[in-house]
Amino acid sequence: MGYWPSYAGLSADARKSYLDWLSGPRSDPSAYIGFVFLYLYGLERRLMLEPGAADAGVVVAEVTRLLAIYGTSGSFRRYAMALLAAHELRSHAPPEEVAIAADDGGYDVPLQIKAALGARVRDGRPIEPDLLLAYVMSHPETKVRTPARRAFLQLRELFAAALEQRYPGGLRVAAGRARKLKVTYTACSATFTVEIQPFGGDLPDITGRAEPLATGRVLFESCVAQLEDYSRALGRSAGLQPTLAVLAHLPAGFRRNNAGTSAEASLGRIGSLAESGTPCTIAELAILSGLGDEAGLGKAKLRVLASTLAAFGHGVTADPAFATRPGKPEEAAIVFPLAAEAVIDPVPSDAYRIRQAGLMLGMLVAMVDGQLDEAERRAFVRRIDADTALSEDERRRLKAEIAIHALQPMPLAEAMKRIKDLPERDRAALADVLIEAAAADGRVDAREVSMLERLFRRIGLDEASIYSRLHAGLATPGGGPDDDLALIIPPAIAKAGSPIPPPPAKAADARPGRVDASRLEAIRRETHVAAGILAGIFAEPEEEIDDLPVPEESARDDDDDAPFEGLDRRYGALVSEIRQRAEWSAADFEQLCRSAGLMPGAARQAINDWALDRFDELLLEDEEPIVVNIHCLPPPAAAPQAHLALAGEPRVSA
Repeated sequence: MGYWPSYAGLSADARKSYLDWLSGPRSDPSAYIGFVFLYLYGLERRLMLEPGAADAGVVVAEVTRLLAIYGTSGSFRRYAMALLAAHELRSHAPPEEVAIAADDGGYDVPLQIKAALGARVRDGRPIEPDLLLAYVMSHPETKVRTPARRAFLQLRELFAAALEQRYPGGLRVAAGRARKLKVTYTACSATFTVEIQPFGGDLPDITGRAEPLATGRVLFESCVAQLEDYSRALGRSAGLQPTLAVLAHLPAGFRRNNAGTSAEASLGRIGSLAESGTPCTIAELAILSGLGDEAGLGKAKLRVLASTLAAFGHGVTADPAFATRPGKPEEAAIVFPLAAEAVIDPVPSDAYRIRQAGLMLGMLVAMVDGQLDEAERRAFVRRIDADTALSEDERRRLKAEIAIHALQPMPLAEAMKRIKDLPERDRAALADVLIEAAAADGRVDAREVSMLERLFRRIGLDEASIYSRLHAGLATPGGGPDDDLALIIPPAIAKAGSPIPPPPAKAADARPGRVDASRLEAIRRETHVAAGILAGIFAEPEEEIDDLPVPEESARDDDDDAPFEGLDRRYGALVSEIRQRAEWSAADFEQLCRSAGLMPGAARQAINDWALDRFDELLLEDEEPIVVNIHCLPPPAAAPQAHLALAGEPRVSA
């Protein structure tokens, strides 16, 4: 058949094939599309040249049915929908709702959308979010990218919220001098045209004005950008299922609303664990979050697990950014509620590291008998609550760490190893922390003193100084509110050559065995100067990386940055180093970033944002290892090449 076939012009064989198809159910999706067009020519003449036909509804239903079968042909879909739109404009009232398609716009904004916009403007009504979104997405100059298609429902939510925030009550457009909407239907067969009066009256055509489209497009692009991470995570998930790990990439406030049945059940389980403080294995949390089983549950995946839980308002003691040691899949973890859904990955403060180190040392001493009694637990909690330098979430995290370390104490050998090589200048500060830890519950018994001796020996301090520190610093005159704080050092533990010195003369009238709360508080204040010491002891050790190239920004010529136009110079220097390998381990990438004085997460985000804008593709993908799409980057001395794209398509494809 030709481009515009006619029955009279068909060959005998083609005519027989067409009649065979026409006499059947007309439902074979593999049928020659030319037959379907020839059939449509007759249907459109019935609708458009015989207005008021009794069987118009039957014809509309038949065109709609054909669309469901042959709509995969872009040409047929476009012409069939134009026919239905023209019929609706001529015979119906303006629709209250307009269907939105997640496809690229055609050669013009659909008639239904033009008419619906005109009806809103004519009646002085606001343009609702769905109609504005339909207008923007159907405009021929709008590029509808993958996130808008894959996460269409979420796009509608975000767009509606953004429009309401910017224009409460909806966007209103004045008709002004807008031209009247003129609709001329040109037949698919190109054999006739029909002038249509939309919805029986004059309507303004605002699609020629820049303001509404510009406003809608700014909101549209912003919402699509917010969905990019979610779209990529959804695309990598099995069966495009939105697990919690996938939903975590949505903006805050939209995550729970989009949780399906399975994700909702996982959220319920995690919420119950957080509310009760019941420990569960890290592997179980990974499964609930949609990260799979324990296979490959390393540091990188633990970071993702912590970020996923934080996105739904929960913290976990296995978070590598805060934990004192990496957790294993079979080990227990505790989930606890955060003050709010996290937007970015939190970073522990110096105050947190100090208090955490004191807590770990205190637990080490307090649990020398293998358990943490309630009085000691309450004492630790009081110290945490009294520390005004901590945030509310940091307090909650430290209290959860008390529970998890009571269940899974840090091995003494590991603690000893961490404090083994402490510089001599820092030992006195650590000694004060140990004394504070031992007296956390107001009592120091024989086993705690024995543990202090072992720790003092390990860091190279005189054991005899334990007793002088306790007596000189923790004796209080009188009684009062601290009567429940008793210092107990049984004489039996005193070793030869290490006698317990008598209390100072000024405290001669004091009742022996009492703890000076003011002196203890002074020691606590003094321990804050040991922030670097304590963070170095109990922060999770980083992997060592040898011979890692360090980017030197000052050594680069301006010409070297040319391929990275639009990217901040410091990130351009980083990209120059990254491109040397096709893959980087997460640890190597982090070390490379920190060597350049950059935060790994922020650097990765900035580089990927730049790559998406310039190449429409991520430069850095996956977590372990990080894959570098080197093919995106032009050769160092090559200039970017221009590419030509052909617009349009034939009505009937081969």
